[in-house]
Amino acid sequence: LQVGNDASNGSTMTIGGDYDMNAGVLELTLGDVDAFQNDGLSVSGNVDLSGTGSLNLLLGSGHATTSTGEGNSLTLLSYTGTLTGEFANFTNGQEIVLNGNDVYRIDYGTGSASAVTLTFVRDNDVTGPVATFSPADDTTAVLSDTNLVLTFDENVYPITGGGEIRLMETGNATP
Repeated sequence: LQVGNDASNGSTMTIGGDYDMNAGVLELTLGDVDAFQNDGLSVSGNVDLSGTGSLNLLLGSGHATTSTGEGNSLTLLSYTGTLTGEFANFTNGQEIVLNGNDVYRIDYGTGSASAVTLTFVRDNDVTGPVATFSPADDTTAVLSDTNLVLTFDENVYPITGGGEIRLMETGNATP
C-alpha cells in the first residue's frame, strides 16, 4: 500500500473500519515538500500488524532533519480502535537510521485511539565528541578520591549494552 508520492504534500489515506495488514508493505514518504509533512494512514477502527507486513520509509525532497528537530514526531499510522502487533521489520522503540545520518525511534503507542509515530532522536554523528577533563590531563598531586569529570562538546548517547565510558591511552587499544 503506497500512500501519496513525493509531490503530494503529505497525503493521508483514510480507512473506514479495521485494517489487517497481514502481509505486504506499507510505503510512506517522509519530508514531502518540507520536513514536517509526511504520508500517513488513518484507520477508524482496529489495526492488526501481527503478520509479516513491513514498513518502507522513503525520503521526499523536503526531508531535512535540521528543520525536523530533535524530539519532534511524525505520525505514520493513527487508529481509533486498538493496535495488535508490530511491523515485521521494526520493533517498538527501535532506532532507525535513514539517509545515513538521521536516527529516528519508532513508537507503536499504547491503548486505544493512539498512533504509530517516528521521533527524530539525533544525527548519527560519525565523529567522536571532544571532552575536557577535570582535573586536567597531566595534573599532579591529585587526591585518589577526586572525581574525574568529563565535559563533552555535544550530546552523548548510551549505546545498547554496556553503557560505560572507557578511558584509553592515546595509541593504546586497551584501557
